[in-house]
Amino acid sequence: MSPRIKALTISVFCMLLLLSCVSRPSPTTTLTPEQSAQGPSPTLRQERDKSSPPPAPTYEPSQTPIVVSTKHPPTPTLTLTPTPTPTLTPTPTPDEVLDLSSITPQVFSPTPEGRLFTLPPFSPSMAWDGDTLYWARGEPSTPLYRYNVRTSKKEEVFLRSHFPTGTLGGSRLIIRNRWLVFLDIEDYQKVFRWEIRAIHLGTGTERVLLKITDPRFASWPGPIYDFDGTQVGITYTTWDEKQTCSLSHLVVIDVQTGEKETIEEHCADWGPFLWGPVVLYRDLLVAEQDLPESEEYKNYLVFFRRTEKGWQEVEQIKDGYASMPVLEWPWLVWKNTQRYAYGDRVTAYNLEDGTKWHFATPRTSSSDPWLCGNWLTWNYTIRSSANRAGIGGEIYLYRLPYGPLVKMTSLTSPFTDPAPVCNAKWIAWARGWGRSPYRIEWVPRTSLEAVLMGEGGEEPITEHSRRVRGIVGCGGGLGCE
Repeated sequence: MSPRIKALTISVFCMLLLLSCVSRPSPTTTLTPEQSAQGPSPTLRQERDKSSPPPAPTYEPSQTPIVVSTKHPPTPTLTLTPTPTPTLTPTPTPDEVLDLSSITPQVFSPTPEGRLFTLPPFSPSMAWDGDTLYWARGEPSTPLYRYNVRTSKKEEVFLRSHFPTGTLGGSRLIIRNRWLVFLDIEDYQKVFRWEIRAIHLGTGTERVLLKITDPRFASWPGPIYDFDGTQVGITYTTWDEKQTCSLSHLVVIDVQTGEKETIEEHCADWGPFLWGPVVLYRDLLVAEQDLPESEEYKNYLVFFRRTEKGWQEVEQIKDGYASMPVLEWPWLVWKNTQRYAYGDRVTAYNLEDGTKWHFATPRTSSSDPWLCGNWLTWNYTIRSSANRAGIGGEIYLYRLPYGPLVKMTSLTSPFTDPAPVCNAKWIAWARGWGRSPYRIEWVPRTSLEAVLMGEGGEEPITEHSRRVRGIVGCGGGLGCE
């Protein structure tokens, strides 16, 4: 080959090699739809503005970030698939009303782990102590029973009334710190007598905290009380012979010592109010004032704090439509209407942080609100044959403050009063209608908790978790210093 032809061949070969290098495609970056939606990549953004470094990309907690190389294409190309978003309860905002009737609830149809039977027409009163359920029929001359759901083969009589025809469980049974507080009442006699009794379930120590003999029936149908494990708050009425009037009392009694503190009492025959439902926790007490007919039967809530000078009034809710308070720390709940009216709206107040939440009830004609730990509950019970078709006997539960909403249903007989009772282990309820025996049933609390935990549940507020979290006193909410 001549030198000229050889030089020409080398030149052509170099030109082809150069063209192949220039036309070679550059490495590409494969972006997911989520990353594309964020705009230019961090690298490109940094080239645009080197004066401010880009923020770190954010990811959903349930997703794993994918690192995309700009040197080599990912092998294989990965596409990040978003986790399907479940249908969640709309997030409530403090001071706005969340209408629970607009929410489709999760359905919980429990299969009872066990059941007991009791005769109608009286709904039972119930309370838990560990694995033992205490209950009473609320019928004259019947005892208070107990039943260990783990070991018992049948219910056993625990104690009886102090009166020959007395009724136990006509009001609440409350168990805290192993003290059982209950009402013992003698009705259907010429003289109205009642006692608030307490018994320690570990030692058997018994106390009569308050005893009233009332020939004028001024205190009928009996007292209203609450118990926080140390002290009992009580409101009641008596006849005062010296002043010839009905006295309305608000008192606190220490369950250990029996010491009684009178917060307030006054003649109430012509107003200005009667003391109504009361709740308390340590140094905070909230009591309802029931106004007379001349004031349209309105209701106020009054907050008291215990100080070195005794119980002092610190706050009032005086819109006239705040009644039937219930308290499970840190939640104080009341309905937004008169005491003896159906309440289709409720307020939940967090006494720790001072936030207030408002809810329209899941259905109309709601029962009074109740608390089972941090679950806000309503019973839609059958009260007469006339409304049996409209009220199916469901129980609704809403976990405060963000939900979800759960509806408990029964495929057989409907739920009835009282509201569900629970402790850290168990939840119990009553079912029944007409002349058939009522059923007391229960399931482990984890059965219901599993439904709630499916929506980002949290630990139930128990006495143990209060101590672990350091929840003491009143916190920073309404009625707190």
